[in-house]
Amino acid sequence: MGLFYLLAYESQDQGSAIAVGLFSFMRHWIPTWRIPIQLVLSLLFPLTALALYFEQARRHLYLNMCWIVFAVSAAIAYLLYEDGRRFTHGNLIWSSYSAAFLLMLASMLFILEQHRRERELGHGDLLVYGIPVSRRVAITSCVFGLHLLSGLVYYYRFTTQFTSL
Repeated sequence: MGLFYLLAYESQDQGSAIAVGLFSFMRHWIPTWRIPIQLVLSLLFPLTALALYFEQARRHLYLNMCWIVFAVSAAIAYLLYEDGRRFTHGNLIWSSYSAAFLLMLASMLFILEQHRRERELGHGDLLVYGIPVSRRVAITSCVFGLHLLSGLVYYYRFTTQFTSL
């Protein structure tokens, strides 16, 4: 990060700098009260997987690594911003988007792994299309489905908003 700062801000006089400010960039685009709500809703699936499989999740190296990477990138996104001419660019939030995607992927792989283990042990309270599924896998799958559906609705609203202008 230090090398990036030197290359981007010290070597060229572009009238921009990295500054510290809680939600500074995001408050420019959305109301402050919505920021924590959007964060929790974006993380609802990984949080559900973590809560329902806490004992297994705390020993899962890849999942824990993804949580740490997301925490660091979210801290950068929520606490730092580019001041000056590049304020609206949002260059410091992209790492949190990538980290959230990796966390979602790691959580999905973790849930699939837990499902496989539970099937091998014969734990399946529910039948879904003839496949025995535990309640925990069913709950996390439903939360993931809601996340996917809300993302499609958001994408549709976003694309139709700009095509009608």
